[in-house]
Amino acid sequence: AIEKIWEKKLRPYVNKIMVIDDLANRKHDCDLLLDQNYIRDKSRYDQLISPSTIKLLGPNYVLLRKDFTKYRNIKKQLKKELDRVFVFFGGSDSYNLTTTALKSLEEKHLQHLFVDAVIGSANSCQQEIKEYIASNPRAKLHIQVDNIAEIMSSADIALGAGGSTTWERMAIGLPSIVVTTAENQVPFTKELYQDGYLNWLGNVDQVSQQKIGDAVLAATYNPQKLYEQSQLGQKLVPANGAEIISELLINGPNKETLSVRLAKISDCELYFDWATNDLVCDKYFNQEKIELEDYQEWFHNKVKDNNTILLVIESEFGVIGQVRFDRSGSHYRVNYSLGRQFSELGLAKHVLSIAIDYVKQENFFVIEGCLKDSHEASKKVFEQSSDHHSPIWHTCTNDCEKSGQLSIVVLSDRATWMNIWIAKLLAGFAIEGYKISWVNELEHVPAGDLCFI
Repeated sequence: AIEKIWEKKLRPYVNKIMVIDDLANRKHDCDLLLDQNYIRDKSRYDQLISPSTIKLLGPNYVLLRKDFTKYRNIKKQLKKELDRVFVFFGGSDSYNLTTTALKSLEEKHLQHLFVDAVIGSANSCQQEIKEYIASNPRAKLHIQVDNIAEIMSSADIALGAGGSTTWERMAIGLPSIVVTTAENQVPFTKELYQDGYLNWLGNVDQVSQQKIGDAVLAATYNPQKLYEQSQLGQKLVPANGAEIISELLINGPNKETLSVRLAKISDCELYFDWATNDLVCDKYFNQEKIELEDYQEWFHNKVKDNNTILLVIESEFGVIGQVRFDRSGSHYRVNYSLGRQFSELGLAKHVLSIAIDYVKQENFFVIEGCLKDSHEASKKVFEQSSDHHSPIWHTCTNDCEKSGQLSIVVLSDRATWMNIWIAKLLAGFAIEGYKISWVNELEHVPAGDLCFI
């Protein structure tokens, strides 16, 4: 299986790597990892990926075709009696569970049910199934269909395997009786069963025609439970996972949902991962390797340093970057960096803005300069800087003492509604390398080139 060694060789040729996995049994070198399965243990990838990797875990991120969004909007009603059964055990159905399921519905108390059976063109038992369906006026066979969402939407209950169609059934709101046919289906199917989302009969070697028939018969006596499972399934699988992920990849997280918190000692591994980013180091700076022990000492000192403010920027998907303020008197030198997967998405100005707004708690606030995120323009500025031996970030600095630097001052009332916009304005100035001051009292206004009041 593809894992870290292969992905690492791919690094020089791409900006971001996203991995789709559901086994959690090998290491990855990736920026985003998707596992859409229902697993309670959200930490199972922690030792397999870097701390800065964004984990997209759970059915909220299930990748489904658009027609499932269309047909999920057909609201399921509480029915007193079941009318229709959907049967699908995968395209090939190597265990011929389709035939077993169809025969289980011959039980006299189930003969009123209509059946939609779906198989793939590669099903080796296709002829047998065709002949059986032909003899049953209540059954209809669908081969290699492209409208499976429509067929599902007309059913009251499903008989199926525990693969990816689990999420399709749940998105539609179709309660199901499930037989697992592969080992990797067992963990999430078992947990879905334990939490009341479906009825799991066990592995294929534990299931018989009689067991399937008994399960369907029991379901006919409890339509309320099927209705509840339908509602739970649709709540768990919103069916817009593809849109969520594509938006994240193309535009990044919603800026308005970003939040700021102080860094903690437990963030050290995350910071170290950013600081030793091979791509950044090799591509731009060729900096000597940083040892973890040395970095831990430096980081712990910074967290405890009253003249340093380490801020972590978080999104609904996880941490996306950091902003650091190093204070000297009333002045701050600012450092910011975004994770590789969030660079070049236009987030820098907003990140710096909310960080400035977080730190602005005094009567006056002066930023002498800004350390920028790693990109080509920043590289040129970094080469002019004498501060690039600092052990953090391997990113570039802006030489704030360069001749001709414009000094900008903003004087505002402490309680004005405009302060949130002032933070955004100053963030833009800081990114461009200007010396900026933000004060609330006239006597604190420093000498400068331009003053906004």
